[in-house]
Amino acid sequence: MSDIWARKIAALLHDPPDKALEISGHVQRAEKIRDLALGEAALERSDKQVVSRADWWASGADRINFPAGVQVHWAASPNLTHPLCGRKVDLGSLQTQDTEAISETIEKAVQSLVGDASTPKDRFVRLWRRLPEELISAEAQGPSTAKLGELWKVLPAETRIPDHSIWQHNRLASALAGALPEPAFVVFTIGSVQRFISASRRLQDLCVSSLLLSWLMWEGLEWICEEYGPDCVIYPSLHGNPLADLWLRSKGWLPQSPGFPADGLAGASLPNRALILLPKAEAEMVGRRIADRVAEAWSRLVTEVKQALESELCVGGSGWSKLWSTQPQNYFDIYWLAYPWAVGAGNDYGKPDAAMEEYKRLVGVGDNWEFEHVTTAFSGGQYRLNVGHCYSLFYSLSTRGLQSRKALRLPYQGKWQQKEEGEKCTLCGERQALYSDAPDRRSSRNFWSELAGEVQRKADSGNNSKLKGHYAAIKPGGQERLCTVCTVKRFVQPLVFADRLGIKGGFPSTSTVATAWFKQKVIERLLEDQSSDKLEKALTQYLNTLKELRVPKTVSHEAVRFLQGKARGNELAGTFLEYDGDALFEETFTAERFKDDFGIEVNEGDLSRAKEALSGFLEKCTGLGVSPPGRYFALLKMDGDYLGKWLGGTHGREPCFEAILHPDAMRALADDTGWKELLSKRRLIAPSYHQFISDALASFALKLVPYVVETRYPGRLVYAGGDDLLAIVPMECVLQVARELRALFSGEAVIDRSGDIEVQFGNPQVSGYVALENELVATMGVNATASAGVVVAHHYQPLGTALSAVTRTLDEAKERYG
Repeated sequence: MSDIWARKIAALLHDPPDKALEISGHVQRAEKIRDLALGEAALERSDKQVVSRADWWASGADRINFPAGVQVHWAASPNLTHPLCGRKVDLGSLQTQDTEAISETIEKAVQSLVGDASTPKDRFVRLWRRLPEELISAEAQGPSTAKLGELWKVLPAETRIPDHSIWQHNRLASALAGALPEPAFVVFTIGSVQRFISASRRLQDLCVSSLLLSWLMWEGLEWICEEYGPDCVIYPSLHGNPLADLWLRSKGWLPQSPGFPADGLAGASLPNRALILLPKAEAEMVGRRIADRVAEAWSRLVTEVKQALESELCVGGSGWSKLWSTQPQNYFDIYWLAYPWAVGAGNDYGKPDAAMEEYKRLVGVGDNWEFEHVTTAFSGGQYRLNVGHCYSLFYSLSTRGLQSRKALRLPYQGKWQQKEEGEKCTLCGERQALYSDAPDRRSSRNFWSELAGEVQRKADSGNNSKLKGHYAAIKPGGQERLCTVCTVKRFVQPLVFADRLGIKGGFPSTSTVATAWFKQKVIERLLEDQSSDKLEKALTQYLNTLKELRVPKTVSHEAVRFLQGKARGNELAGTFLEYDGDALFEETFTAERFKDDFGIEVNEGDLSRAKEALSGFLEKCTGLGVSPPGRYFALLKMDGDYLGKWLGGTHGREPCFEAILHPDAMRALADDTGWKELLSKRRLIAPSYHQFISDALASFALKLVPYVVETRYPGRLVYAGGDDLLAIVPMECVLQVARELRALFSGEAVIDRSGDIEVQFGNPQVSGYVALENELVATMGVNATASAGVVVAHHYQPLGTALSAVTRTLDEAKERYG
């Protein structure tokens, strides 16, 4: 009986990873590793036909239909072309590679991955996720000859147009092998996200809001990955995504790793839209299932937080139960649409002509339709065109359909806006704050005052409470009163995500960020051999007074990782970092502030001694050339410009066909009069084009942004969903951070061996790729731009006000420059 996973394995390996290095014999090499991967799994004749058709469609979608005779010996002149800007990376020469040793490496890597896999599904998922890295590992253990190393990850699928990797092509073929004979697109998105994120008073609220949305997206995609395979998610790319890797580890398909998952999941990692490739017959069912999965995941999370609070804090009442049952319902708008990747019937099904006529009928095109001109030219190529060539048309129809669907509002949408009496939530200002039995103002404040007190006791306790150490979860005295949705945002991290995702907390306050530059300089002086004794003594005395006053240590080690790295395990420096930055200002040391912020009664004598110790410490710092603690933090918000147009191929700065060809292919076509006009036209968008954008944005969000914000500077990344990010950094370094991030977004920077970044705006030699720790990281390229907004605010300024301001600033930057 046919096995879909065996079929997907065959498609995933239908071209060997080293095809670009040696095209001769690649079919035989592919069959050998395919049989090795399949083991005893049978591949029927019908399966082989589906795999061939999947390759045919994938090639039609991603490649140019060259005329016969155009060839490139890529190993002699290897380069990679950036698909978004046409710049090239010259890799020197790879002719010295030992082809026999390379084949042995591939076989060894495949065998290593499938050796103990019990089912074809296990084998496929392991190969999909781990084969590139396993090749590097297997090669490193082999003979000491010339090696590819990280180049395994970027070897091209097509030597004449080396703008997409063999992995992107093969993963598309495996997705098609599971979707044929009639594939379809499913596009889905979660709406209402901006109002959810913007209702934030603390940095913790912002971080958790973004993480929670990313987690909900994954909850919608997880079932797809389980049933159909992770390869069918075309956008965003799930390969290497932390949430997908967490799932893979839970299934045993990816080895456990120290520090995972918390290190990769602290920042949001999935955008709120997805493009999926599935069988047409199941697409509508899948769309509904995704929407249901997201809604059910939100409902379960709400219930988990509610029950955990009731267990931890012994809280309840009629009002409590009533609001939990109504407010969170249908909070997020979930939209989806299914559209086939082919039209027609009988012999016409799957032909470009039928697809083009369908597009004309639905959209309408002018007489000088560029797609039609390109299709005419391609029709004279070596192979017969198929509907894969029309990927861009069906993608356009799918996204247009989704936009039309979003313009409609169903009866249940907006239900959360129902009228409610009583105290409003102090975080969002939209919904009624939770209460126990009586909704009046005094009862509501008393309820939250008591709840905050219980949270404080749990934070101080030595038992196994999940709230241990979370002193500032709720302000004391009823100052904060939250609705159910905002209560979930405030408590989901310690009560649910700490165990489920391994994220233990570590959200710095604005005061901690504002003073991070000062703390960095203090630690650097403290660890110097000269003149550190006096500073050490003054710091010790200051920290002792904080301890005597019972000031809680509210800053975890994960809060500002840069500073922990600077401390290098020094106990005194570590203790210094555990106290909030607010403790560095004299105005904090008042009886009123201690009662409001910590719920602690203190006398004036103790406060005076604390002020003297603080003053003495700061004087010692000034004497060593360390400026006083900063009182201002900066919010940096960045967003890629016109991402929708980049995805739709309508930006206007996409490279022409001439720019993405290998130079040898260009020379072969130079005298072909039929191709001269075509070469000047913009390339068509393709699945590999979308995968490249997704990979580039994922690398920016997961590698480059944290490297700048949290490794090079004492900042904290709030979220990075791909083309957009929000970070909070000390005022002193915000402009350097913004400049480096903007340069890295377009690949206009060089990271040297010491880790320093040299910005190279306008350099014609930059390729759109950045080398980071020996890895060639793809970026959006020099034709893509990003806009940034920066707001500097006092550390006592409400975060919500600063967030609104930085959003306006970014909008203004986009309007003026973007």
